[in-house]
Amino acid sequence: MGSCLHFETRESVAARDVEEILAHASELCAQQPWLDCDPLLPRVEEDGRLSGWSRIHPQPVVGDDADGEHDLWVLLETLKTWSREYQQTWTVQIDDRRLGAITHGSCDSALHTAFDSLVAAAKELSAVSARTTLPRPTSSATQLRLFDPDKAH
Repeated sequence: MGSCLHFETRESVAARDVEEILAHASELCAQQPWLDCDPLLPRVEEDGRLSGWSRIHPQPVVGDDADGEHDLWVLLETLKTWSREYQQTWTVQIDDRRLGAITHGSCDSALHTAFDSLVAAAKELSAVSARTTLPRPTSSATQLRLFDPDKAH
């Protein structure tokens, strides 16, 4: 998919709150499989705001993880929780396009709609990827063939 979600607080975050948010993010990284996007790992900017990013990379999901909550929803719900608990407004964009904001623990309708679409697209790409198989080499002596301009005639 090649897209990247960016998120940041609109205002600086108190040092005590930063510690709690970063600790929660670290715990979440260990608990969530993060198959469809990078883990949620905010960093502190020079002005005291928190920001971060997560690349979206849908994967075929099978086995126990197939019934789990989608990573993108976990990311959004975590930002909503942090917004509510620490009275912060988060803005979210994909690449350079603003998707919306999370204020008082609620995301605006544009952001929710965007995440619905992202999750649907990730699930579809995952399903297509799971159905697509590459041919296996027929020889155990499969070699990388480089273009040789002298033999191109």
